[in-house]
Amino acid sequence: MNMIKYKNSIHIADINFKNSDITIEYTYTESELDYFNGTGTYEHTTIKKVYKDNIDITNLLHEDYIEDLENETLEIHLNK
Repeated sequence: MNMIKYKNSIHIADINFKNSDITIEYTYTESELDYFNGTGTYEHTTIKKVYKDNIDITNLLHEDYIEDLENETLEIHLNK
């Protein structure tokens, strides 16, 4: 049985995406669970909310955009 440890907290990132300034509320998850090849590290972000001009536009975004935003926020988060 694998032991799973999660560390979640809410983070904020301000980025320019598709020529729009947006604010992203996301969680960063790092879990240790001997992930597939035994390295034990799996890192990703999960978008919670996306705001443009203080308006929540999360439900208006296409799933592909959400995936792109998750990848971009991961890069931002890891390069802090």
